[in-house]
Amino acid sequence: MSGTGEGEWRRTKKMKNKREEMNGMTNKNFMTAQDVADALGVSKSYAYKLVRQLNDEMEALGYITVRGRVDANYFRKKVCYSE
Repeated sequence: MSGTGEGEWRRTKKMKNKREEMNGMTNKNFMTAQDVADALGVSKSYAYKLVRQLNDEMEALGYITVRGRVDANYFRKKVCYSE
């Protein structure tokens, strides 16, 4: 590669890495049923039941929820991982 092309390639690669890093950060705000199953050591079907239950509780509190995902902080609070 030429000097100019290599610099452009590095900038593009850096931007792609930053975008992937940001996507990972936003995904950590929510947990999927698989994440819940892994964290608690339960089956995936039971994890889905827990996700629904937690989302129902959050809706009752006035929060908007995403089907199949639960807020990670709320999950930790309810299963006594944090206060």
